Amino acid sequence: NIFELQKALGFRDVLKSNRIINYFIADIRRHSLIMVVSSLYNYFSRILMFHSVAQNSEQEILKTLKLSSAFFLREYRQSARNYPSAKVKRVIGILKENDLKSKGIDFNKTNTGDGELMKEMVWKILHV
Repeated sequence: NIFELQKALGFRDVLKSNRIINYFIADIRRHSLIMVVSSLYNYFSRILMFHSVAQNSEQEILKTLKLSSAFFLREYRQSARNYPSAKVKRVIGILKENDLKSKGIDFNKTNTGDGELMKEMVWKILHV
């Protein structure tokens, strides 16, 4: 599911990320590019927020990130180590680009399907 993809990307697990994205592509109607992009945007936005409050108490971090449990905090800590704030900003740019492409705005005029866009997006995120 999308949460496993977020975690795999956050932990920079290339094999698992590609396995999940291939599963999504096999059932593209249930896992549309727009849905994947918006979920990843929310995830990476929280990682960016984490960077700004990382020195605060655990309760303040949970409140800022709107997390219900400290269980998820470990994941965000690891993801923040793997993606410093400059890289998170680049990832958000990649997501913005793919959001526009998913809506029919493609500045490079390539005729790429949603599946190929998802694969490319995941590759770019993992190699940012």
